[in-house]
Amino acid sequence: MTPVLTSVTGVALIGGGQVGPQALAAALALAPVVMAADSGADTALAHGQGPAAVVGDLDSISDAARRELADVLHPVAEQDSTDFEKCLTRIAAPFVIAVGFSGSRLDHTLASITASTLAF
Repeated sequence: MTPVLTSVTGVALIGGGQVGPQALAAALALAPVVMAADSGADTALAHGQGPAAVVGDLDSISDAARRELADVLHPVAEQDSTDFEKCLTRIAAPFVIAVGFSGSRLDHTLASITASTLAF
């Protein structure tokens, strides 16, 4: 798979779940390049972060974020993987720190945990 984001530093991958300012600051201190997974684009923008790329099926991103980030959207239509997995397989970087992938949707939390253990 061809990466949509290549970085010599770590990548902070932001999901659409809750992301506290301290958690995001800690992630960005180690991984300064930002990628968002679908509605994670809205989360990134809410925290003043413009992602270098937004990957996913893009079924959850707001219209406002879609307009603002139109030039960095990378839609992936297939439904056999989560947006988290879609992102991980399209990043070329030494490491990824993910925030905003746990919370109210237990199925998404478990899928993220499973994908992260299989990806590396």
